[in-house]
This record gives sequence, structure tokens and C-alpha cells, in this order.
Amino acid sequence: MEVLKEIGKILAEGVKNDPSLAAIALLVLIAAATLIQLRAEKKLPWFFGLVAVAICAVVFIARTEVNRQKERLTMLPSVEITANPNAVPIIDQLTENQKEDIRKILGKAAQDAANALGIPSHLIRANVFSPGEHEKLRIIKQLTHNMDRLEELEISIPVGKGSTGRSFLSGQPNIAVFNEGWGPNTPGELEIPKVHPDLQWIISVPVKGKAELTRPIWIMNIDCLKDRRDETQLRSALSHLYPWSYTISLIISQAQQTVFRKPADTSLRPVEAYRVAIENGATVERKEEINTLVKDIQISEVPAATKRFVRSMAEIGSLPSLNSFTKHEFDKQVQEHFVSD
Repeated sequence: MEVLKEIGKILAEGVKNDPSLAAIALLVLIAAATLIQLRAEKKLPWFFGLVAVAICAVVFIARTEVNRQKERLTMLPSVEITANPNAVPIIDQLTENQKEDIRKILGKAAQDAANALGIPSHLIRANVFSPGEHEKLRIIKQLTHNMDRLEELEISIPVGKGSTGRSFLSGQPNIAVFNEGWGPNTPGELEIPKVHPDLQWIISVPVKGKAELTRPIWIMNIDCLKDRRDETQLRSALSHLYPWSYTISLIISQAQQTVFRKPADTSLRPVEAYRVAIENGATVERKEEINTLVKDIQISEVPAATKRFVRSMAEIGSLPSLNSFTKHEFDKQVQEHFVSD
């Protein structure tokens, strides 16, 4: 019964988005009406013949729609290496519905992080940064969630600086934790006054295209006010954000098939520092990674889409909903997209 419900959803989505499938579905409905009439007139050979035809038509529609949905769930923009970025900002090529869908994604990603960390959702925020002139990254003002500090919307982060800049330069996620300062993740002295004074941590996730070893298309940030967490906890929350970043890439692909970016800097490394600790009553210096660049992503850290994610995807009108026939393909693509080689 559950499988039949899934097939019904697939058929409904196909009919909604494809006139040719809608025409076939209409023919099936006409055949169904004819079947009823034949059944009433006891013309059984014709009845069973039309039943077979109707079943074949439904199977054809379902298989066609599943294949099309799988294709749409793997259709990422290609990224070409060049010294000249895109002349027209990608945000200007998206429809209002696509922008609204990305805002929904940011809200849902923020909620997933809040749930994973046990933090009130009103303290978790989200935004998207895009590269601009003079090697600076800026917030796309139309794509934010829960951000009401106007100064922050004007922040301009140099490539390679701050959590956002490090993630953009390397093409890898980055985690930054405030600890009497932002250390290597300082966005620049001129930008510090624009940062919310209660900001405690940032998780930066690249929004990438097909190509490897290039800078990302955008950077998706999830951050938090007031409530502190350590790097281990934040890395666990990061695992919930990969599918949302991938989903944004899919929406971008509908407006921009080719994106131009400079190569990523693969030499950028996690930052190490010595921290003073007390062990067995003695003061020792312990070497640790702080404010880390995440470069060793394991397959276990990119889990399959949760039931909540699948339900949430049904609200994203720009993309097909996930179902039991397409979820596995989606999960595989997200893992291939982020897991380290």
C-alpha cells in the first residue's frame, strides 16, 4: 500500500510538470471509464485487454517520471576555472520562487542545526555569501534567515579571511568558534565592528558545482548568538547541513548551467595552536586544532536524508519531492559531493 501511495505521488508530480505525461494520464482515465462500461456490459476479453494496456501505461508514466526526477536531483552547475568570475550575479538570474525556496532551505538548515545542538531556534541564523569585486565576499541580502542587524548585511570579507573566506578559498567546510577573539578566522579589522557582539560560532558550508578543485559558487553559513558549543559538537551539526547545501546547488543549476571561478587553494590547512591545560595537577601545553577547516570528511559524516528532510523537500517547489524511488540516488549524490577522496 505504501508503494502505491509513492507511485501516486510520482504520477501526480509528473502530470503537474509535464504536458506529455498529462496527456497519457488523460488517456488512462478515458481507458478506465471505458473499462467500467465494458465490465458493466460483461465484455470480459476487451475488459482484461484494456486493463493490461492501462497497467502498462501507468508503469511507463511512473518509470519516466522517476528517471526524470533522478536526473533533476543530479543536475548541478558545471564550474569552469577562469580568472574572470560571472559578469551577472547568479542571484539576479533566479526567479522569485527560487529565491523563496532558498530562503526556506536556510530556515530549515538552521532548524536542523538547532535540533542537533539543542539550541533555541531563535538564536540560530543563516545566510549566503557570494563573491564580488576586489576578491571580497558579501552577504546576499535577499537570502538570509533570522538576521536583523543591518550592519552585518554590509560585511565584506576578503577571500581567505574569516570562516566564510577560508571555506571559499579552500572549497571545504570551515568551523569557527569565538574564544576571546576569532583568531585565524578574523574577517578583518574593518569588519569586526559589523559582527554581532553575541556571535559565538559559525559553520561555513560551500555550495559547489560539478567541478573539483575550484572555488565554490556560494558559501552557506549557519551561526549562533549567545549559546556556545565546541568544535566536536559543531562538526556533528555540520553533518545535517550537507543535503541543504546540495539542494541550493540544484536550484542554482536551473538558472545557471556554467559558473566561472578561480581554482581552490588546496594547500590551506586546519589551524593548529597550543593551549594551556591542567593535567594531573601540572600545567602543560597541548597542541590542538582550533577553528578548523574540515578536510577529512568521512562517509559516516554525510548521513542519509532524514524523514524530516524528506518531508521538508516537499515544500521546495523548484525541485521534485524525494520519494522511495529517488531518495537513494539523492543520498548517493550528496555523499559523492562532499566525502573526501
